[in-house]
Amino acid sequence: MRERKASEIYFIQNKILHKVFMELGMPYEQEKEYWLVVIKNVIGREVSGLSDMTLGERDKFIKYLQKTCKNLRIYNPPVPKSLRNWKKGKEEISFTFREEKDDVLRMILAIWAELGYVPKELRKLVKNMFKVDDVRWLKPKDMDKLLRFLIMRAKKKDVFMHYAR
Repeated sequence: MRERKASEIYFIQNKILHKVFMELGMPYEQEKEYWLVVIKNVIGREVSGLSDMTLGERDKFIKYLQKTCKNLRIYNPPVPKSLRNWKKGKEEISFTFREEKDDVLRMILAIWAELGYVPKELRKLVKNMFKVDDVRWLKPKDMDKLLRFLIMRAKKKDVFMHYAR
């Protein structure tokens, strides 16, 4: 398990946004007025700058950029529900997630790959089954439930597994 702070996600999002603005040839500092109008149209409220946006609003804006700037590969770090209302200047909050070093998580990812699915589809399954955005945020009992489900699916598809638990 690892703890991640809201400010870490903020820092990553900030780097991404400024990099995208530069790659589009419209640096934020020089074209701030233009970007503030675009941001207002996307998130639905007026902001004084990027630091006035919550993590959830920044997430929404980055998703918008991903859709509209198809020629750019834009990474959008996942933002858990508990952190979506946080913005710069508020009291620091954090959340805990599993690292890929976690044995159960690694087993889930391995079975998923052997089933022939792409990782993006696992996020959809987890969202549908547990109403959680990322498999790393599952509670231990939900992680076990997902593992049993994937083992059952692998047996139905007759996928050879040699994992020890």
